[in-house]
Amino acid sequence: MRSNLYILFLIVLTYSPIFSQITVQNITIPKVGDTLRTATDNLPSNISITNPGANQNWDYSNLVAPFVNETVLLNPNEGMSSGQFPAATYLIKQTDNAEFYFRNTNNQTLQLGFTGEAPGGLGINILAKYTPPQVDKQTPMSYGDQLNTNTSINIPFSSSIIPDSILNQLPIRPDSIRISATFDIETNVDAWGKLTIPGGTYDVLRQKKTTFANRKLEIKSNALPVWIDVTSAFPIPGLTGLDTTLVYEFWSNVAKEAIATVSVASPQSNQATGVVFKADSNVISSAYTKPTTKTGNIHAYPNPAIGSVRFDLVGLSPGNYTVKIINILGQSVWSEKYYINGSRTVRVELDSFKRGTYLYALINDKGRTITTKRLIVLKP
Repeated sequence: MRSNLYILFLIVLTYSPIFSQITVQNITIPKVGDTLRTATDNLPSNISITNPGANQNWDYSNLVAPFVNETVLLNPNEGMSSGQFPAATYLIKQTDNAEFYFRNTNNQTLQLGFTGEAPGGLGINILAKYTPPQVDKQTPMSYGDQLNTNTSINIPFSSSIIPDSILNQLPIRPDSIRISATFDIETNVDAWGKLTIPGGTYDVLRQKKTTFANRKLEIKSNALPVWIDVTSAFPIPGLTGLDTTLVYEFWSNVAKEAIATVSVASPQSNQATGVVFKADSNVISSAYTKPTTKTGNIHAYPNPAIGSVRFDLVGLSPGNYTVKIINILGQSVWSEKYYINGSRTVRVELDSFKRGTYLYALINDKGRTITTKRLIVLKP
């Protein structure tokens, strides 16, 4: 009887998935010289946001993306605004000249601030410092850990960029204008298990991160030297207002980047709107290619396409862009305009398209074609 039980135990051990609860250590804190490789799926499907708990198995192997983004952690002295962040230990630069400054401690990664163009398409160049620095990652990280933090930034800019027609409507004629933002961040390591992405399966901890943001437009004058909140009268899309964002970060001990970061539509819906995931060099293929240019570009996937095609628009300065599909006669058979700041992904249904070869083009707001590429449409 005892022998039979022993054999049964061996069978269960052999054919059952082996789960291990990990503690993410400080060896995963990034440093100067590291290269973080990620891919982004802005139209994820079949992404399950499970309830909190242990011994879970998440299958995200169907994620797709047209390119791998390589982020190199630079010496802060290589930044144009390094003098503003003397405590920084590394710098991340982006293609739109944005710079993000970070500081490492023995157990934390802290974001000190950033410079670049503000969202909203207003052409505002900003310098923002977090007070206190924002906690991006804390180790050791264990199942059940909770951390609540808060930070704020103030972004001043010149009133000269505001038309007189708007300035005259304000309660006072401002000498100073700023965006004042506060962020309350709740993190909870709420699950652990195994996560599968294209290229591998990892033992992970899942960290739920909820950010409550309050961004205000404030003005003051020399005659009345106190800040006045005018947000409700003059809201700026993308820059002011209340919002709550929720992401799920999956961390392991074998990578310095998150294995996956899942953004959801709202804390109530849990519908995944985008996934950034670790790009394993072993699976980089025609579906995952490193961008060859830092200028704006467009990629179609899949190509050839059957039922639908997704266009990933990347590396774009803020503005309006048009995506067109053109047949072999040079006629536009589909066209849509989008406001894009950085990147965006759109899906086009191809049910009404005939089998054949088409061109797709990305056009800026001045009518200049940025690029044109070939699209092949198949029919089952």
